[in-house]
Amino acid sequence: YRMIDLTKEPENNLQSSLNVSGSPYLAGNLQAYSGQLIAMNVGFDPNLPLTLEEATDDNTRWNWVVDQARKAGAQYPELIAAQFMLESGRGANVSGTHNYFGLKTTATDPDSTWLETSEYKNGKWVKVMAPFKNFDSPEAAIQYLSRLWYKDFGAYKGANNALDINEAIGYLVKGGYATDPDYTTKLLKILQEFEKAKSKQKQPITV
Repeated sequence: YRMIDLTKEPENNLQSSLNVSGSPYLAGNLQAYSGQLIAMNVGFDPNLPLTLEEATDDNTRWNWVVDQARKAGAQYPELIAAQFMLESGRGANVSGTHNYFGLKTTATDPDSTWLETSEYKNGKWVKVMAPFKNFDSPEAAIQYLSRLWYKDFGAYKGANNALDINEAIGYLVKGGYATDPDYTTKLLKILQEFEKAKSKQKQPITV
């Protein structure tokens, strides 16, 4: 085998679609695949968008959020992705700058956006005005969510303490993340949807 320095220009100029060197000893139709294998071996997912803006469909948005949530220290990154899909209408809406999670803040927070929202109170839905947190980036919103709701924060025990993802949802609901009585059901439905999509993508590679 040979060592490859990814900080330098490839000597053989054979690259995958992500500019990772392939092997000069493989047939042309396998060189890009070789480059992708090298990328994965150094912890680089060749199918992962670098930013949320580069994610062009639900699956790539899901994968991007899962990756960012994992980096932020969430024990259940797929759950954060499900929250992203539910709270933002699959990335179409924000409740505050880069706030894809419906994260509220205090009334005195100067870095907030006031919006009308629906809350379930006393057995019925009502419209209220509420302040939503602004963030510098989608990554910052994920880090904030992980820090306040998944990790232990003050007296609050975060969802990372859960033994499984169902219990993790319970931590969020018990902590008052959402007032929707169907919040658990909606999150589980989204998780099941993307788990099925993930299973379909796992096709054998023939070389």
